[in-house]
Amino acid sequence: MRSLVLCVLCMQVTVGSAPRPDPGDDAGTFLGQAQRLHKAGRTDDALAELKQAATAFPESPRPLVAMATLLLEARREPEAVQILQQAAELHRQHPHLADSDDTTEGFGVA
Repeated sequence: MRSLVLCVLCMQVTVGSAPRPDPGDDAGTFLGQAQRLHKAGRTDDALAELKQAATAFPESPRPLVAMATLLLEARREPEAVQILQQAAELHRQHPHLADSDDTTEGFGVA
């Protein structure tokens, strides 16, 4: 049941109409660095980078989705659920919506 809830929350954030990055949103720089850290096996450092991104760009759900993905991978489900709920709320409020977005590519999110 918990996995179903997590899947539904992920779908709310990533499927359908994910927010397009704002021109002034440079969260992608943080996401790229976090992805490199993650691929190097430095998950804690990647999470720290994503937390910085979430702080620097509080209007963007992108760092939160990536953070939740890493938390799920680390089997830290309660934290991931909380982060996904925050991201889903931001997604509903985001002013720029598109049909799809690749903002979580490389973090295992479709």
